[in-house]
Amino acid sequence: CKHQSRVSRPGRSEIRAAGGTESWAWDRGHAEVREAILDHDSAATSRSDQPAFQSRPKLLLLRHGDRCAHLQCGAIDGEGASGIVIVLRNRIYVYSFPDNPRKLFEFDTRDNPKGLCDLCPSLEKQLLVFPGHKCGSLQLVDLASTKPGTSSAPFTINAHQSDVACVSLNQPGTVVASASQKGTLIRLFDTQSKEKLVELRRGTDPATLYCINFSHDSSFLCASSDKGTVHIFALKDTRLNRRSALARVGKVGPMIGQYVDSQWSLASFTVPAESACICAFGRNTSKNVNSVIAICVDGTFHKYVFTPDGNCNREAFDVYLDICDDDDF
Repeated sequence: CKHQSRVSRPGRSEIRAAGGTESWAWDRGHAEVREAILDHDSAATSRSDQPAFQSRPKLLLLRHGDRCAHLQCGAIDGEGASGIVIVLRNRIYVYSFPDNPRKLFEFDTRDNPKGLCDLCPSLEKQLLVFPGHKCGSLQLVDLASTKPGTSSAPFTINAHQSDVACVSLNQPGTVVASASQKGTLIRLFDTQSKEKLVELRRGTDPATLYCINFSHDSSFLCASSDKGTVHIFALKDTRLNRRSALARVGKVGPMIGQYVDSQWSLASFTVPAESACICAFGRNTSKNVNSVIAICVDGTFHKYVFTPDGNCNREAFDVYLDICDDDDF
């Protein structure tokens, strides 16, 4: 899903789900949220070195009744209230929304041009994760146990040696997955103990990861990158993942050992390498058949089904956008 953010001065503003019919008007009670966006716009537009798509704040619009206008859904307090998270380049705001918006939390972050952030969709655990101040670290905040307007000791996981490039929480908020700018490894950590659970290898060449997503029951994980490949890993039964042939050799050096011990995807499929894409798991068609859907910026839709033994086949393909020159808009 995409969002259109319309901000007008000094009149009415709204956020609308692209292609949808439902919108939320911003009256005087929404002025504080609106000003946070406008202030960021003013600062961002003065930076000529940043791409246009990075100059806008990233909005994660949460549950509104029974409808969702974004893939990120959840609550921001123990009573199941709806909220909006505004991710700026160096700061994150959490507001109650849409009724009588008020700022609940404010967090400073490391330079975050991609707007990296994820919010657990579970009603039982309101966990927010974003890049920590230290390079390669993740900061986790339990919004349910943090009182608005107060500060608490940060809960930090040292996940990587280089900057975090992608992050995702599973449905219950018990596991966080992340990848660095190098893009060769995906590491999973327990959000309670901070212990590393498993290390998954996307490949050996550096890559830019676009997306990491868990299946609904956390049995699998999928990831897409600029290599044009969507990888699928097993989490519940990691024995399904492939291992390097060198693993059978026995004892090896420490550097090679890190490579040998990694787990490789049990299945993968390709999409246009020149098009960024997001991927997510679809609804299971049967007990042993799962599906992954990838949507690319070139308008292509890809649906693949896979089985635990690694068989992966395309089930559906479509093109939803007619690509044209910018002058045609």
